[in-house]
Amino acid sequence: MSSSERESEMEFDEELKQEVVNEDKYDNDRTDQNIMNILIATDIHLGYEQTIKRAQEDDSFRTFEEILQKAVEKDVDMILLGGDLFHEAKPPHNVVMKCVNLLRKYCLSDKPVKIQFLSDPIEIFSHCDHKLVNYEDPNLNVGIPIFSIHGNHDDPSYGAVGSMDVLSATGLINYFGKWTDVTQVTIPPLLLRKGLTTVALYGLSYMNDQRLSRLMRSDKFNMLVPKQVEDTFNIFVLHQNRARHAQNAYIPEDQLPDFLNLVLWGHEHECRILPEEIKKEVTNNIYYITQPGSPVATSLAQGESVKKHVGILSIYKTSFKIECVPLHTVRPFVFDNILLDEHTDEISKFKSKSEAVEEFIDNYIEHNMIVKASDQMTGHSQQPEKPLLRLRVFYSDDQDLFDPLRLSQKYYHVAANPNDMVLFRKCSNKLKKNYIKAEVEDLEEIAEIFRFDDTDRDWRRTVQGGMTEYFSQDNNMNKLTVLSLTGLNEALTRFVNANDNKAFHDLVKHQIKKTVNYLMKDNPNYKNKEDILEAIKKYRDSRLNKDKEEKTEDKNFFDTRDSAVADVSKENSTSREEDSDGKAEEISVSTKTRGRGRGRGRGRGTTTSKVKDSPAKATRGGRVSKKNITALEVTTSGGSKQSLLSSWKKPSETGNMPRYITIDDSDSD
Repeated sequence: MSSSERESEMEFDEELKQEVVNEDKYDNDRTDQNIMNILIATDIHLGYEQTIKRAQEDDSFRTFEEILQKAVEKDVDMILLGGDLFHEAKPPHNVVMKCVNLLRKYCLSDKPVKIQFLSDPIEIFSHCDHKLVNYEDPNLNVGIPIFSIHGNHDDPSYGAVGSMDVLSATGLINYFGKWTDVTQVTIPPLLLRKGLTTVALYGLSYMNDQRLSRLMRSDKFNMLVPKQVEDTFNIFVLHQNRARHAQNAYIPEDQLPDFLNLVLWGHEHECRILPEEIKKEVTNNIYYITQPGSPVATSLAQGESVKKHVGILSIYKTSFKIECVPLHTVRPFVFDNILLDEHTDEISKFKSKSEAVEEFIDNYIEHNMIVKASDQMTGHSQQPEKPLLRLRVFYSDDQDLFDPLRLSQKYYHVAANPNDMVLFRKCSNKLKKNYIKAEVEDLEEIAEIFRFDDTDRDWRRTVQGGMTEYFSQDNNMNKLTVLSLTGLNEALTRFVNANDNKAFHDLVKHQIKKTVNYLMKDNPNYKNKEDILEAIKKYRDSRLNKDKEEKTEDKNFFDTRDSAVADVSKENSTSREEDSDGKAEEISVSTKTRGRGRGRGRGRGTTTSKVKDSPAKATRGGRVSKKNITALEVTTSGGSKQSLLSSWKKPSETGNMPRYITIDDSDSD
């Protein structure tokens, strides 16, 4: 472990020690018979990357097994999950099978369950076929019961059956908190008792954030408080946005009912497992939030690079402590930032700007990020060796840009995400003037100032990156023989950015012609089609070895073609103006939209724009100058015409329960 890692661990431990308070207030009944121990985790995402066959396809199962092993080692009474156990609502059969095998291996045993179930199971499990808690089922030997809600990834949608329903039917998971009414939410508590400790467990599976916020503000969100049981420790498990993404598209953490003791927050992937105190402004009541985060990185966001933990929640009457347990099978993940303007002296002056920047970034990855990744190796035999790397590069000059896919060839066998390591972010002159000259030295702070947050970006789904990665795999390399990857990416860029509808058509014709010319020049006496195919592959391989020249050649082809098209267009335009008698033309422009209406005779979702009474001439492309348009109507596929110019209610008071918190920093590992 590096010195920086040790310092980070010491700081983390010091935070834990500062939270340890009121230890002496535990009375003489604080024994194992009266303390309920719960392993808390969330967002396991089983099956992540399973259908794509990438390096990370087994990460979720590997870490989930470690979590179950921790539960056995710590001898917990139960496991509590905060949603997104699966990455999909209907995962592939092999994903479900792996999950079932792990649950059978670690959760089924003759170990006696020491917690009593006090609630009405018909009310709690009304959505399940088997309306009872699994460890009271005479047909099962459950040693460690699991209680879980569903998240947004394994959300079966309203009225449907999802993966959690299937696990519930097997008896391996106690699935609770599934809402069945979209007009109001009423949550009964799931009462569990061990000795002198009684836990009231409330659960709400994922619901659209704006809908849930609306129900809360309309006083249609209710959590039932048991009257017959006193001094309960109240836990609320939910899976919603904690960070504000849009107005009412999140749940304010200080607006939950104040009779709660602890909130287990799922959905957010950053590990913030240390309980955070939330104080109600009106009543001054206090509850705590713990956010275990995801044990597997599903995006290259900065929050995902925080060290991963699960927690052992120990409850005695109305007090609790959390032991933070680090996970050792997590794939190393290094997230870093670079502001190029601060490294001008380190960038070579003897090469072109882009080549010099590429060389500098390459050296930084190799000598800094790879070293940091190696420091995250725990020595666990099941920990993956290939790290995830994400370097966010802030640049100001477009000449600094280079194609990061060239670096992927060097790190293909070193990193788990070679095609997604480098992300460029433009720093405008205005931002540099206002902030960089103010001597803001912390790149994390710069990232926050510039609001560069990739949490919600699906960084794996860029089309060019996906195409490059797909055709780089050994079993897919021979799927491209005549066409080149650089040509396809160039055609795609022109198709998207320049609306060049003929880019792919012309590219195919051009590269077929190139290949035929090569075959005729190389050896016109081929004996059979296998010889021809072998020659095409040989030509393909020679082009792959000259990636830079191939890319330049493809770009020159499109530039030459564009020049020729421009000359023809200009010639046709001149001829059209000569034939015109000065009268306005009526132009119909059909544009495909993504609407769901069925048009008659035009195809789905088409619209027709008509320009009337315009004294200006229109070009062949249907382009009309805005200043010459006097009336513009759109006739939709349905025949109609349109003009284009044209408090939170506070929950019921239940009093401020006496409670105190102790947190343990012990780590048996």
